[in-house]
Amino acid sequence: MKLHRTSVLLGMGALVFASAAEAQARTTGSGIRISKDESAVSTVSTTPTTSTTVVSGGDVSLTTPFDLSAYVDKMNEKNITAHMAAGDSLEIQLGQLAQSKGTSQQVRDFGGMLVTDHTAHLAKTHEIITDEDVGAQPMAYDPEGMRTRQMLTMLRNMQAGSGWDAAFLRFQASHHQNEIDLLSANIKNAHDDDLEDHIEKSLESLSKHRDHAKSVATTLGVSP
Repeated sequence: MKLHRTSVLLGMGALVFASAAEAQARTTGSGIRISKDESAVSTVSTTPTTSTTVVSGGDVSLTTPFDLSAYVDKMNEKNITAHMAAGDSLEIQLGQLAQSKGTSQQVRDFGGMLVTDHTAHLAKTHEIITDEDVGAQPMAYDPEGMRTRQMLTMLRNMQAGSGWDAAFLRFQASHHQNEIDLLSANIKNAHDDDLEDHIEKSLESLSKHRDHAKSVATTLGVSP
């Protein structure tokens, strides 16, 4: 029963995630590229329009920069719930990857934390979308959502090892700070009391994940 519920929730998150990707593809194109400098040691093409470049030491660069101005006063309640649901779906997949590809036990454990926490968060987001009749509507331009999808593609194709662990931890530290910034800028737009409370608790959870990523990175000698 629990497994069925999790599958349903992941399906809902994936549906919102797919809708967001489609909306952004219409305005930005479907190409995903992650590149760095000439020290690249491997290049993997997953589709004709998708490529990732990985460098030694887990140092990577995403082609889409974080842009807080894309979110400030631009998210309504439906945008917030859609962003959360899609983000949860992606974080669950990233956490599962860390559980299977992480070299360090601490990275694998962190992946397990992400899966557990984001599965519970997705369930609450789904409840607000449906039971509270808030609904969900992906933003036409969601750069952090794009960055997360790019990172997921890169990590799926990157060889497991210490470099993988470093890339994963660095992204988690910066990504969670970005999420804190964009939700903090739009919490005032949440007029539903349950949604506002959900955002406040989300900010606490995001801070916990950000700090945990930094702590594990420090322990492993990785600069976040």
